[in-house]
Amino acid sequence: MRILIHGGPGWPTELEQLGVRAPFAPWVRGKPGILGHDAPARLGIVGARAATPYGADTATTIAGDLAQQGVHIVSGSQYGIDAATHRATLLAGGVAIAVMPSGLDRLHPAGNASLLHHVAENGQLVSDLSPGTEPTPHRTQQHGRIIAGLANGVLVPEAGANASSLRVVSEARALNRTIGAVPGPVTSPTSTGCNWFIQGDGEQLTMGSGDARRFLLSGGARLDCQLDLTDQASGLHRPIEVCDNGPCR
Repeated sequence: MRILIHGGPGWPTELEQLGVRAPFAPWVRGKPGILGHDAPARLGIVGARAATPYGADTATTIAGDLAQQGVHIVSGSQYGIDAATHRATLLAGGVAIAVMPSGLDRLHPAGNASLLHHVAENGQLVSDLSPGTEPTPHRTQQHGRIIAGLANGVLVPEAGANASSLRVVSEARALNRTIGAVPGPVTSPTSTGCNWFIQGDGEQLTMGSGDARRFLLSGGARLDCQLDLTDQASGLHRPIEVCDNGPCR
């Protein structure tokens, strides 16, 4: 574990947009340099802890697709969407970033300890809390500002009307981050929050990794290509954009 100092090596300048709420000296554990100012685009993926197979599958597909394309994936450390996102990112050989509501020596929840160890080996764990700090409901809410601050855009694959992930969306909106939501069945309580985002708040309707890639671009993220291939999650055919070294894959 080590501390990131403002303006020092590895300091994520995006967090300065949080103003007085920016972490003073966040702790990190994992590969060095992942949070630096020249890091690739980052997508935050958050959602329901009690995710349905629909939500988990959607998060898995989108996270895996974008991780393969070099996008760093940011999420929390909880069960459900967070865990599905990190597993998919790691399986795709990508970089996972988990923001913790506790000290980095207190992996929370305990049932995700093995997964979080793998995240630390292949990506990075981040916390603004000193080692030894236990999670509390308030700390769990507060860490959402760091997820929103690190990400160029935030995607919600599945979330209920009172999901804690709504706090991350609120933080992202305050930072003018692009926000996407995956529509779900109108009969599913775990999709109520996403459907409300799309219907009432005008968030980006997201049906696959291509849509997520496009809303990252619309938010100013730097990506290798301008458009994605066929959306794996939705099965919709998308145009192929050719990069300098061939089609984006």
